[in-house]
Amino acid sequence: MRHLIISGLLLTVVLLGACSRNSRSDPADLPGLEMVENLKFKAADSTYNDLLQKDPNALTALYGQGLVLERQLFYYDALYKYFLIIEKEPAYAPAHEGKIRILSRIGPEEELAYALEEYARLNINDWKFYFNLAKYYLRLTRTDLALVNLEKARKLGLERPLYDILRAEVLWQEGKFDSAETVAAAALANAAPSALFYGEAAEFYQIKGLSDSAIILSHQAVTAEGHTYEDIFNLFFRCLENNYFSDARKIMYGVDSTGETRSFYYFLEYYYYMARQEYYRASVATFINLNSFPNSITSIWYHVETRSKLRDLMSCDNEMDRMNIMMSRNKYQQLFYDFMQYKVAMMKIRLRDFVSAEKRFNEMTGWRKETKAYLMTWASILHNSGRFELYDSTMEVYYNRYHTRPDWLTAMADVHAEEAIHKYAEAEKWYRQVLAENNWYRPAYDHLTGIFIRLKQYDRALQIMNEYPDFVRRYPRTAINKALCLVEMNRYDEGLKLFEENIIHLKKDIVLFERLIDILMRKYETDYTGRVINMMLQLNPDNPDFLVLAAVTQSDLKNYKKALETAEKALVVEPAFLEAWIQKAYAMYWLGQKDEAFALFEKLNRENYDNLIVQLFYSITLVKEKKDMGKTGNLVRTAVGQARYLFKSYLNIFNYNMADKRYKMAIDDADNMMVLFDDNPRSYYYMGLAMFKNGDKQARTYLQKAIDMGLKGDELDQAKAMMNKLG
Repeated sequence: MRHLIISGLLLTVVLLGACSRNSRSDPADLPGLEMVENLKFKAADSTYNDLLQKDPNALTALYGQGLVLERQLFYYDALYKYFLIIEKEPAYAPAHEGKIRILSRIGPEEELAYALEEYARLNINDWKFYFNLAKYYLRLTRTDLALVNLEKARKLGLERPLYDILRAEVLWQEGKFDSAETVAAAALANAAPSALFYGEAAEFYQIKGLSDSAIILSHQAVTAEGHTYEDIFNLFFRCLENNYFSDARKIMYGVDSTGETRSFYYFLEYYYYMARQEYYRASVATFINLNSFPNSITSIWYHVETRSKLRDLMSCDNEMDRMNIMMSRNKYQQLFYDFMQYKVAMMKIRLRDFVSAEKRFNEMTGWRKETKAYLMTWASILHNSGRFELYDSTMEVYYNRYHTRPDWLTAMADVHAEEAIHKYAEAEKWYRQVLAENNWYRPAYDHLTGIFIRLKQYDRALQIMNEYPDFVRRYPRTAINKALCLVEMNRYDEGLKLFEENIIHLKKDIVLFERLIDILMRKYETDYTGRVINMMLQLNPDNPDFLVLAAVTQSDLKNYKKALETAEKALVVEPAFLEAWIQKAYAMYWLGQKDEAFALFEKLNRENYDNLIVQLFYSITLVKEKKDMGKTGNLVRTAVGQARYLFKSYLNIFNYNMADKRYKMAIDDADNMMVLFDDNPRSYYYMGLAMFKNGDKQARTYLQKAIDMGLKGDELDQAKAMMNKLG
């Protein structure tokens, strides 16, 4: 069920022989290239091993090994090969290009910037060389360097439409929006169809925030003349970046999950589930590859990434220690070793292990210590370790040195705005300074409004949005953020109108609809929720993700018959879509078809034992039935914290403990809900309910707060009844 092979355009692109043999970056004389492009990885790798036995320093063979790894998404292992080649022969351009390709995917930005500096020293007299530099400098928003290299590429023969589309990106990033539109229009009118042009046109529309247009152009790139696997990966990652998960799944399911492409498939799953915030499922994908390739740096590191999301600190530390021992024992090249130590140090920060992070930062040498990321992280370490005066003096030094650069000043404000540091007034001052001098600089605007959205101070966020109306007018996503703030402030008609006007440019971004529905459901606005369901299904009538979201919401509204119909429609579109089967079983249960529902849930759970969404919805029904409470408890506890259904998962364990008359444990569950969902009146209602059942008269305080916050429906009636009994 999980590995449905989908026919059509995307499958044709992904399957064997789909790509042009001549990759834009690979040496034309590379042996075994056809095998690589046809996913015959073992045969290609055997070819390169044979060549290396004859000549251990054969650069094309080393590069071929790196390319095989890169094509399978073993990005860190491929990167190591490229580091090795550059150490042996600094002028070998394909290795630099491979390194840049990978760093543009996995980051961090400062590593990509340094790789571009190294590549630029080659000074190859070819337009493709300068075009590559211009393209990747634009990814770093270094418009000055991008423009210099773009002009050189033009002089050496870069076609005018390609020149114009990159020039349009430069102009847009510099805030010259009208000029950018004019130049882009000319490029689109005059360009001959090619993967290279469509790819860059997609990038232009991406920076404009027009996701639909960007993804349409990315689709065109993967079928146009000269397309490569990079175009396929660009499409896949662009779909994930924009939350177009149905499109990404089609690419993923077009890859065989067995044989030579097995690891490739599970790396795609890793990226997909990380983007979908299903971190446990992502960790299963990385664990499969880790078992198959225990000495792969990529497998180890991706497993660390997933476990960090699950707050499994012990696993993270163990795997990072094992990786370091393995690299030391196998005498990994020093530059690559330093690169991975930098990644480890940054991971320690994410895990809030500031002592270990500081030790690693102090051991670093060379150019990294002058990067923006290093300096900002160092400041964060100072504050989080209690050295507040040193933090303040350090930030003052940074300000005096970098305040004229909008990216640096924004990064400094970001440090002030960290939740643990919470110097929000100082952060706001610096964001506003950036906007006063560069009123087009979107990161400063997004991060400034983001502070107050995170703090749930929606009136302040709206005030700032109204101060800088051009951002809302120019970017659909910022307009939708404003719409969501309006809805939070109960200005429903105004908010939904703004949302509807802008969602047409991002119509498959399901996360935006999830956020809107979540707000409306929290506020018991069932009529407006129904209106949003109709809107999203009109825009996406045959998209299984939206049909499932509609089915989930219809069940929440207790319209189970409609939920069942919607789930079945999703299964017509994508017969193996697990989430649609889950919602079908769930709706069947509430419609009284309990035997059929439990039989289906058992089947789904047996075949997808690692899927927390199955376990969540199955256990909700089991709790309701008070059925097999031992088994049910295991399912309930496993599913707690499922990111996409977070409130449901905490409510489920609350209901389980209430059903089992463990009222003190239920009080703890309600306390968690009040911390995580402090703006939801139901959190306080459930605390009041648990306290009432436990005989605690303090229940009145929480029940009253829930009522004051807008509790409605049956829960309001029950809250009033409990308060009457409390006297």
